[in-house]
Amino acid sequence: MAEKITEKIIQSGDVIEFYDYKEGYLKGYQDSVRGPRRDREEITIKEQLENRKSKLNSKKKRLKRLIHANKDNLKRFVTLTFEEDVTDMNVAKKRLDRFKDKIRYNYRSFKYIIVFNYQENGRLHFHILWDLPYIEQDELVELWGNGTVYVDKPENIANYMANHINEELVRPEFIDNKTYFSSKGLKKPQEYTNEDALDILWDLKMSRNGPVFTTQFENDYLGEINYEKYWEDSG
Repeated sequence: MAEKITEKIIQSGDVIEFYDYKEGYLKGYQDSVRGPRRDREEITIKEQLENRKSKLNSKKKRLKRLIHANKDNLKRFVTLTFEEDVTDMNVAKKRLDRFKDKIRYNYRSFKYIIVFNYQENGRLHFHILWDLPYIEQDELVELWGNGTVYVDKPENIANYMANHINEELVRPEFIDNKTYFSSKGLKKPQEYTNEDALDILWDLKMSRNGPVFTTQFENDYLGEINYEKYWEDSG
């Protein structure tokens, strides 16, 4: 018998998100409502772009959760830019892959999350959050070999990187690329449902100051949803 989900918690490091589904839904329903998969050859470029655009917000959420879940390990941040007028993602990705190979050869294998987008000058650039120790900027510039490398880490790194997932990526040249890249072996956000979720929520309410954000919204498939966001170390 399918399990009915009425409450769900997604925990990503210190960030805990609580979902209260007024109507509830059967586990697996969110996938089944999409209907059968179509062969890619049957889907037009326009449909693929519309589908990509419709998923931007969910991709941003997934990225932020992944960053929060790995915040204790992925502490260094670098930005790779191009001196040349590189606007082709296939060219940019090949150079990025060569850079990663050089890093592994000169240092070690590493875990990472990478986002990309266009700069104001129209050139592509990459932001990398990784678990490597500090590397001198001059050394990174030499290993990159395509332009300037910046090592300053912005405030609120999860939001900063997630903001690179925007409508600039809804282009035909990006259809075959993910909205962000991540290595294997990263920690995944943990999901709890129903009684397990309520147990965690109870502990939060007993020991913390309460949610840092609340809202209520309607979902076309799941109906009315109450949402609360907590920081585990708040309060």
